[in-house]
Amino acid sequence: MRVTNWKRWQRTKGIVSFVLFLSAIGFAGGLEGDATTPIPSPMGFLICLALSTALMFNVSKRIR
Repeated sequence: MRVTNWKRWQRTKGIVSFVLFLSAIGFAGGLEGDATTPIPSPMGFLICLALSTALMFNVSKRIR
């Protein structure tokens, strides 16, 4: 893959990472509720959180 605009590519990865993080919160059941209710989709939560973390690490590593 050839990237012609590096700054826009990094911004896109950051936005996708943020959307994945919001999806992980949604898969976890949102921000409201008590600690006794189980997570609706634990696998979705783990996948979205792992992808979000990997992308944010990649973006922050390129900034330094």
